Amino acid sequence: MTTRTTEEIHLQVGMDYPGLVISVNHCYAQAANGRRYLRKEARQWRDKLATDLNLLLYHGGYRGKALRRRVLVQIDAAYTDENHAVDPNNLCKLVYDAIEQATGINDRHCQPVTGQVGYGVSIPYIVVMVTLWVEED
Repeated sequence: MTTRTTEEIHLQVGMDYPGLVISVNHCYAQAANGRRYLRKEARQWRDKLATDLNLLLYHGGYRGKALRRRVLVQIDAAYTDENHAVDPNNLCKLVYDAIEQATGINDRHCQPVTGQVGYGVSIPYIVVMVTLWVEED
């Protein structure tokens, strides 16, 4: 009989805040042919997050290991003021897509964890914290 254990992995990535373009309400546009597409700035932000998560997995020695299909995601944000802020829930689409891109785990397995939102910083930022589990024999 084999016993399966799991190892918990915590990844944290600090991201810039480019403005409303990363909100699900603003990240998509419609082409002349009627198709929706992800705006360039939103795609670049998502891809940078995916690359940073991928690098953390690589440097932690987790690439190629079996990951459980359960992901906890916390998004913390700090803005200059409420008029220039985005609801962190509206960031989930891009964040979850980046996690799927980095881990291969379908984003339907991402579960939100309530984060913190603050105001009054001179340079706004977003911190994404991801918890994963490695299956070990």
